[in-house]
Amino acid sequence: MSGKERRKVRREEERNIELYGDEEEEEEEEEEEEEEEEEEEEEEEEEEEEEEEEEEEEGGTRTNHGARIGGDDPRSEK
Repeated sequence: MSGKERRKVRREEERNIELYGDEEEEEEEEEEEEEEEEEEEEEEEEEEEEEEEEEEEEGGTRTNHGARIGGDDPRSEK
């Protein structure tokens, strides 16, 4: 391939990137977003497990606002 042909191909590739974006870059960004979402899900699961363990230790359950229903009242141990 001559230098003229290579320059033509390179210009065409650059034009395509400008028009359609860099597909590889988009794929990398999507992969990073998926990884971040997976990490967030894992963290949420760990937090939920920790809360469940605490509930088992304390007895009873907690509402969405953190109020305890049932179980031992830790204030009564004073």
